[in-house]
Amino acid sequence: MPGGSAGNRSRHAGYLRPGQSGRRRPRKIGTVLEAVEEIVKKRDVFVALAALVLSSCAGMAKEIPYESRLIVAVAGVESALPSSGSWDDALVAELLKTKRLRVIERSRLDALLKENELSLSELSDAAARPKMLSVLGADGILFVNVTDIREYSGKTTDAVTGWWSDVSLGIEAKVAARLVSVSTGEVLAASAASGKAEAGKFSGAMGIETVDKGKDELTAEAVSKAIVSLARAIARAVPEKQ
Repeated sequence: MPGGSAGNRSRHAGYLRPGQSGRRRPRKIGTVLEAVEEIVKKRDVFVALAALVLSSCAGMAKEIPYESRLIVAVAGVESALPSSGSWDDALVAELLKTKRLRVIERSRLDALLKENELSLSELSDAAARPKMLSVLGADGILFVNVTDIREYSGKTTDAVTGWWSDVSLGIEAKVAARLVSVSTGEVLAASAASGKAEAGKFSGAMGIETVDKGKDELTAEAVSKAIVSLARAIARAVPEKQ
């Protein structure tokens, strides 16, 4: 309208305010996409952290008062693989972390058996068990075996996050445990667990990661992970001392 005010004209799409250019400022598409990608990455990180916290909580069990904890002698991890000594240490450390058991380490167990001319095979002998109970002062003996080592490779994609894995070499280790009563020879608890370790290329929240490890290193890592899971499972299954 010819008689309209300047304010009315400035609101009209065909008019420009003083100082405005006639060209529209182009959108920074790259910057917008980068911002969206950053948000997605952060979301993936939060999802991963939440899953980690939930899995950790699932593996935890209620603590048992010290005086009510069973005393367990660890017979060690039986395996033909060379790293079994370090696995014994990892097993003991993880059992102690649960605060559900009192633990006698393998070196102490071996020394007590040798001093008193005893062997673990005598657990099956009802006549020998009273002496073993007196010597060891343990409620049970924990036997752990590496039952299987499996190699694999291939490509996978997570349906939720979209992260992919291109595994050049993966190792899955399986372990099993039995907690045997010193006084009766019966199995107080039993459990099994597995662990995996992989080399190759992997996508994730932080981008693409390349892992270059040999078979021996992957095997040791896989067994260690399995032992951690196994120790937690055994600790959950063990009751309080009556």
